[in-house]
Amino acid sequence: MKKTLLLVLVLCFCTFSMFASKSWFGVEGFATRSEETTTYTVVGIDFDQDSTATLMGVAVSGTLFPSENSPIGLGYQ
Repeated sequence: MKKTLLLVLVLCFCTFSMFASKSWFGVEGFATRSEETTTYTVVGIDFDQDSTATLMGVAVSGTLFPSENSPIGLGYQ
C-alpha cells in the first residue's frame, strides 16, 4: 500500500511540474549535520563512540518550455 501511494504521489508531482508558467533555472545550497553517540559493552566495560556526519551540496532545478506560448513544459531537479 505504501509503495502504491508513493508511486501515485510521484506521478502527480511529475504531472503537476510539467504545467508551470514560464521557463526558469535555479541553484540552491543545502547543509545538514548529524551527531550520534553509540555505547558498546565488552566484558562488562562500556565504551562510547561519538560520530558526526555533515552533508553539504548544491541542487539545480528549473523548468523548460519548447516555446513561450506552450502550456506544457518539462520540470527537472
